[in-house]
Amino acid sequence: PWAPTRWKPVASYDSDVRALVGEQGAQPTRGVVLVMIDTLRPDALDWRDDEHLLAPNLHDARSRSRTWSRAYATYPGTGPSSEAMLGRAKSPTLLDALHDADIRSVAVTASGPLLAPDFDEVDSSAKPDEMTHRMHRYADRVTSAASKQLDRLMAGAQPFLLLVHYMAPHAPYVGSGSRFASARDRYEDEVAYVDAEIAPLLERLGEPAAAGELRVFVVSDHGEEFLEHGYGTHGVRLYDESMRVVLFATGPGIEPGESSEPVSGADLAPTLAALFDVGATDAAPGRQSPTDEDARVITMRGANSFGCVRGPIKWIHDTETGCWERYDLASDPNE
Repeated sequence: PWAPTRWKPVASYDSDVRALVGEQGAQPTRGVVLVMIDTLRPDALDWRDDEHLLAPNLHDARSRSRTWSRAYATYPGTGPSSEAMLGRAKSPTLLDALHDADIRSVAVTASGPLLAPDFDEVDSSAKPDEMTHRMHRYADRVTSAASKQLDRLMAGAQPFLLLVHYMAPHAPYVGSGSRFASARDRYEDEVAYVDAEIAPLLERLGEPAAAGELRVFVVSDHGEEFLEHGYGTHGVRLYDESMRVVLFATGPGIEPGESSEPVSGADLAPTLAALFDVGATDAAPGRQSPTDEDARVITMRGANSFGCVRGPIKWIHDTETGCWERYDLASDPNE
């Protein structure tokens, strides 16, 4: 009943911001902690090894939070996806607006300045030796560095945004079992590993003193494919195993519960801008609307494709072959 060729930009995403921060709207923010876990599929938080959850700490944290069960990346790869989440497609960027408002931005990441070239400060103490190239096995260093930065920022008077980036469970998966184990098995090992290492930070962020002053967002930048559609890894295709992401939040004004409305990683930047009260929330990248301006449409792109989700309907267009795919996710969630 609607044609993708008739999409047109909408002027504002205020409704998306309200959906994320709750009906109470923005309240004075001492600080925001944005925890980004690379390549983490949202369904992995429910996976089990025998009777035990692979990620009990993240699973429990999500259960106590405001959760968006239909959150989508704008791209199935870290760079463009994180750029959308941090509002780098708009000028001035979110980080520019924070800097102009004297709000400190600090990033802790094992990948060095890769994700945070425009932050006021980048803590690279968690970055591994250049010869190792196994950044995803340094989650303990990320947690330690993030805890120290959080203590320092909370001790000061300046409001702040703290980005904490975990590389695990990104390939190549190290795993803890046989080197002949499947990619899925080794990925599960990485999920369990990062969940164990992130636990002290989640506990710190959940302490009463911190919980009363901080908004905490936990996100992933994209998912991972394990032959659900005949492919592995990520970065090209737009099926849900690559595009669905973790997104949950806690803090003042953010009501616990679950929302099944589609949201985009690109909604994060205008949401953070609203929480810090640093400017307009329009022109979020990767979002468009069909003729009905009340409809919510998530748009996304891959290396050779683009797609969109509106309600239960998802379109994928392969720009090389010209092929269109249409799915009703309500009746066909596995596409």
